[in-house]
Formats: sequence, structure tokens, C-alpha cells
Amino acid sequence: MFPSHIPRSLHCKNESLLSLVNKFGELIEGREDELLSPNTAASDFRDVISLCSTYKTRAVENRDEFEFKKAKLQQQKQAAEGVEAEEIDLPAQPLASEFTPLSAQENFLLASIHAANYNLCIGNAICPGRTAKLMTCWKRTDSRVIQQFKEHGMDRFVCQEERKAVERCLGNSVQRVMKDIER
Repeated sequence: MFPSHIPRSLHCKNESLLSLVNKFGELIEGREDELLSPNTAASDFRDVISLCSTYKTRAVENRDEFEFKKAKLQQQKQAAEGVEAEEIDLPAQPLASEFTPLSAQENFLLASIHAANYNLCIGNAICPGRTAKLMTCWKRTDSRVIQQFKEHGMDRFVCQEERKAVERCLGNSVQRVMKDIER
């Protein structure tokens, strides 16, 4: 789904949107009937969260597995160096059904891919026209050109107009939802 030749530095800045996603349930608590009635920004936002949740879940699962495997490898390395294993704080082991035979690096890569796809899914659901233009720009931009821009510290200019348009649209969406919640 997400073009693989696009570096993280060129992804849309959507921290405020992701913060709202993470706090949405808490923000509307006790006012669900009012805020989630049809044709409200909050209701539409809830639908977007639901639509894209699979990508977020996969990203979180792979991130958790990566963190566990990384800590386990560190524990093994320190044990080989004579450091007691009890001194190393291991994160909770992922459930057996989620635990895969992938390496820690592969889990990290999958977490990054699913996170990028999650961001793209949200952008596409909220701002489909602008996200489509951004995707078209990214797809028609050669990876060598992006690398040259990056080497000269100018990578921010690659598809800048399209990226900023998506960022503005996402920001406007956050504003609409917050206005619904603050009423």
C-alpha cells in the first residue's frame, strides 16, 4: 500500500491526529449518544478509527514483539558477558498466537510498514483526494531523485505541496472533532 521508496522524513506530520485517536474514547466518555449521532465530525472520526484499526493493531503487535526480542537478545548478550540476567528488565512476552519466527529486525520493519499503512489509511479515509494526489506524486518520483535530494538536505521539497495539503486537511479534521467534543 505505502510506496517503499519514501523515507520516513517525507511522511505526513499527523501527531495531533494520532494523539486524538489515542485519547478519543476518553474525550467522549459519557457523551457518546450526543457526539456519536450520525453526521457529526466525532462520529465520522470514530468510523475512520475503526476502518484503519487493523493496521494499527498489526503495528503495535510487531512493535511489542520487536521490543521483547531486542530485550531478550540483550539479556543473552549480557549473560554471555557475565552479567546476571535478573538485572535486565524484560517487557511482557507477546501472546503465543502473536509470537512469530521473525527476527527482531523483521518485526521492526513490519511494525514500520504497518504504521505507515495506518497513517496512509487514515489520510485516505479523511482526505481521499489530497492523499491520492500525494500518492501519485510519490509514485512518480524516482527513488534515486529522493536520495539525491536527501543527500543535499532538500528532501523536504519532494512532494511538499501535496504533503502539506494532506497535513492541513488532517489538521482541519482534528479541529472539527475537537469543536464537536468541546460543545
